[in-house]
Amino acid sequence: SDVVQEVKMGYKIKFKLEGGYIALLRDFLEEKMLEFSDMHGIIKQMHLVQSGNMDVNIWRNVVFNDTGKLKISGARWPNLNKEQIPQMHYLKSLDLSNNGIYTIQDDIFELMPNLQSLFLHENKLEILPSSIALLKNLEVLDASSNFVLATNNNGMSIFKNLSNLHWLNLSYTPLIKLQSLKLFDQRNSSELLGLNLRRCNLVISEKDIDFFDHMSSLVELDLSENQLSSIPVHMFRSLTKLRKLILGSNRFLQLNLNLKYTRKLELLDLSNNKFVELNQINIEGNISEINLSENSIISWENTNNFVDSKDFHKIKFRSLNLSYNSITRMSEDMRRVFAILDHVDIGGNPVNCSDCNTPLLKKWIQENKTTIIFNLGTVKNLTCTDLENNSRNITEVIFSSNVCFLDMDDPDYALAVGVPFLVLAALILLSVIAVYGYRYEITYIRHLVNIRRQKHLKEAKTSERYKYDAFVSYSAADRDWVMKELQPQLEQGAEKYRLCLHERDFALGSIIADNIVECMKDSRNTLVVLTPHFVKSQWCRWELEVANHKLFEDDREFLILIELKKLDKKTLPRHLAYLVDTRTYLEWPKGQGSHPRAWARLKYALGESLYQRKMKEKTKTNHLESTNGEDHVFLDTI
Repeated sequence: SDVVQEVKMGYKIKFKLEGGYIALLRDFLEEKMLEFSDMHGIIKQMHLVQSGNMDVNIWRNVVFNDTGKLKISGARWPNLNKEQIPQMHYLKSLDLSNNGIYTIQDDIFELMPNLQSLFLHENKLEILPSSIALLKNLEVLDASSNFVLATNNNGMSIFKNLSNLHWLNLSYTPLIKLQSLKLFDQRNSSELLGLNLRRCNLVISEKDIDFFDHMSSLVELDLSENQLSSIPVHMFRSLTKLRKLILGSNRFLQLNLNLKYTRKLELLDLSNNKFVELNQINIEGNISEINLSENSIISWENTNNFVDSKDFHKIKFRSLNLSYNSITRMSEDMRRVFAILDHVDIGGNPVNCSDCNTPLLKKWIQENKTTIIFNLGTVKNLTCTDLENNSRNITEVIFSSNVCFLDMDDPDYALAVGVPFLVLAALILLSVIAVYGYRYEITYIRHLVNIRRQKHLKEAKTSERYKYDAFVSYSAADRDWVMKELQPQLEQGAEKYRLCLHERDFALGSIIADNIVECMKDSRNTLVVLTPHFVKSQWCRWELEVANHKLFEDDREFLILIELKKLDKKTLPRHLAYLVDTRTYLEWPKGQGSHPRAWARLKYALGESLYQRKMKEKTKTNHLESTNGEDHVFLDTI
């Protein structure tokens, strides 16, 4: 075939790739390499995964077209030089992420003068090669997650000549000071649109106030997770085109910012900081959305700094996210602010429906026609969290006239009492009509339920082919929790679950990939322990991909997800993000403790253990033998 989509390890092959086809080469076994006799043609995109130290001779007749892309990951190249990368004059995008690279030969990028995108993230680089400065057409540079990258003036001097750079990602590097990027900052004409400095251990002071003055084209700026507690008021005075400013996950207790020059600012992200009151935030300028989720903001009575209480219609923003704060009730001042917003999200707050101000919130929710009220990004009804009304919709709570001084003749009270009875009567009548009108459909549904029941019975009969109750997929960094808590709780409990742990149950001498596939096949369930370490582990991601493929092959539900530590959903791989978004998973409680409810939920998901099924069958067999014995005695007596 002229199109080679996948080549498995161990085959000698001859390529002919034409017309911009894609070659995808995979080799998951570290001790072996793919062998090639020849490869030639015009290639649009090539992706080599865990390819080892590949011989450059295989590239000698390869030409990338004018949109050519090359991605190499898992190659284990501690020192990258020209012998490993051939000259690729027309290459536009090069991705060398996740290759364990420590050093790159200085003049290597002379081989690809037309490069527009360069991805070097998730390596171990100590310094960026000087030849990057020769890439006059470079628009995208990602050097993130190189935790020992030199960030002094010498290490960052390459940025001085990158006049066409649009997107720069230096997140998760030890930048510490903005002055390290001063050579980049002082370029005569900056075309930079996006700058990501997330978790760079930055310290920003008044002497940095002019740092962004030469970046007037900047559209998106990320300074999150830097432990910042203050920023100069006029720090962003020149960023007139800024659309997103991300300051989340810092340590702001109060904040004064002048953003009146950023006329198109769509999002100001202040989530996961230390704000307690809105008066601690003073912002000049107009913003489409302010995200204040995951702070400690309480109910307020006066917001003169945040909102001009004398003229509420001069509000500085149109959308406000206050989810996961400490708001327990609704004040009149809060209602007035919310009423003139386009959107407000107050989900995840500990709303106390026993508070006498809550009827004000209920009334506003029922009568509001202008503001869209979100509950954690959805339009589901807000719920109470106090003991008396736990998990009830706020709009369903009937407030006592004795406690909150409601008038018995108040139309709201009459509606609260009378409407539920009328609704109940109407539902009963509609149910009778529906049952009669859809009697044939109901019969069909009963038939489907019966088929489902037969399927479960068949599954119970075939359970004998399994050796384990669950295959446990986890990162080595989470081994302590698995071995000291998960394994004792499940294997030594009354259910006596049998777990498959790779370090204990894998067959010695067998290929790791084969062990994983066979053990999953021999297990009733696959239990995935999700943590940031799991997401970063290549083997763990591969195990999850195998389980994901098995979901399509098997017609039963067997995948159980445990979020042991909080995940950043924005950074998840696509297939893992899809699983988290579409499947119910168990969020493990934080802190020390026995967590009986969490263990109970996990055991319920695992179902009846192989040991319990075996004991049940044994009891049933003994009962039948006992009954047969009694019958023989009865016949002998006759």
